[in-house]
Amino acid sequence: MTGYVQLADAVALGASPSVTQAHLDQASLSVDGFCKRPEGFIYSVDSAGSPIQMTRKRPAQQFKLTAAVSQGSGVTIQVSGPTGQVLPGDPLVLGYGASSPELVSVISVTGQSILLASVAGSHASGDVVASGLLITEQRPVQPARNIARVSRLPVAMLATGAGRYGYSRRGVSNMLPQPVNLLASVSAFGGPPAWEVFDPSRASIDTTTGAVWIGAGLLMAYYTEVRLHYLSGWTIDAIPDPIRQAVVRIANNIAQIGYGIPLQSESVDNTRWQRQTGGRLADGGIIDAESAELLKPYKVLVLS
Repeated sequence: MTGYVQLADAVALGASPSVTQAHLDQASLSVDGFCKRPEGFIYSVDSAGSPIQMTRKRPAQQFKLTAAVSQGSGVTIQVSGPTGQVLPGDPLVLGYGASSPELVSVISVTGQSILLASVAGSHASGDVVASGLLITEQRPVQPARNIARVSRLPVAMLATGAGRYGYSRRGVSNMLPQPVNLLASVSAFGGPPAWEVFDPSRASIDTTTGAVWIGAGLLMAYYTEVRLHYLSGWTIDAIPDPIRQAVVRIANNIAQIGYGIPLQSESVDNTRWQRQTGGRLADGGIIDAESAELLKPYKVLVLS
């Protein structure tokens, strides 16, 4: 497990002598939990230095190439494994665990064949293809503004995306005629509205606010909802100082009171100490008020 602070750097940040690397790693997980970011704040990069996956994420699914793959555009790969949950617009890591993995985008899936937008390198038969290594959010598009928002900041890269047409949100009466007619037109071909892959380079994203501007689709109208796959945070060497400071403070608390529920009172030689009832550290809590303040700017945005 990769923590946000290494023991060699912790002393300069105020770590007590009793703090260990295990305490720092546990404190890093506590930071993720407090900020409601189970995927963490750090991402890994490929051989070219481009973001490729959230470091703490583990694959949702893994497949194996049944034939070698060469570079090119519109490349079809053959895989073994359950492809039923792979959707158009999904990102995959081709060559996961190998020396030169790369991030690719799915255009369509037919049985064990997956059509990719492009492949930059060569990959051998038997290489692993992994899904679920990025952050995925399905968000409504703001009416008449073709803007959606993501909740994890800062955004490092919008990797892939897909949109579809559907009914407008309730209460948006002035926008009903166009989406309803579009939905009726698309549904006439059978089945629910399909996801349409869009080129992320044609979208514009504000990395500090999470606002994503998305152009019109093939029907020359704006999508009703989009599914966005992106990376957020920093490389391990660029973690902000407030997060690192909070990790050390929490590690000090863990080293002092342990992982379990501490005693509320203690008596030694007729002297009695009692922990403050309802305080930040009461009932087993390890995140003190100052650490909470340091972490507030990094909590997940609450989106309606």
